[in-house]
Amino acid sequence: TAYHDYLAEQGGTVLPPESVAGDPAGAVDDALAALGDVDAVYVSLDLDVLDAAAAPGVSAPTPGGLSTRELFRMLGRVASDDRIAGFEIVECAPPLDAGNRTARAGARAVAHFLSGLGGDR
Repeated sequence: TAYHDYLAEQGGTVLPPESVAGDPAGAVDDALAALGDVDAVYVSLDLDVLDAAAAPGVSAPTPGGLSTRELFRMLGRVASDDRIAGFEIVECAPPLDAGNRTARAGARAVAHFLSGLGGDR
């Protein structure tokens, strides 16, 4: 995609879910380390990263995506970084959802992220 190409031109990397699933904590640590000495980090969670069984209400359901358990652990880890300046969830399409599974996964993701924030935020 154009975004992927732009990111590659800037020296960034996109990790597919299957590569992250092998070592979710390591993937978070590598991503945060790659940001070097930036002052602020904005986290954008695209629910398409979740396995289709956990998040059917997205435009591109991903068979073999991350489990909610893996995602929640990753969010807690990234939220503990002192540079976090913001957080959003994107790609939740309620008309496509089955049993509100995607919406519930998104809501729990917010809770896990907020519970991982350190200090007096």
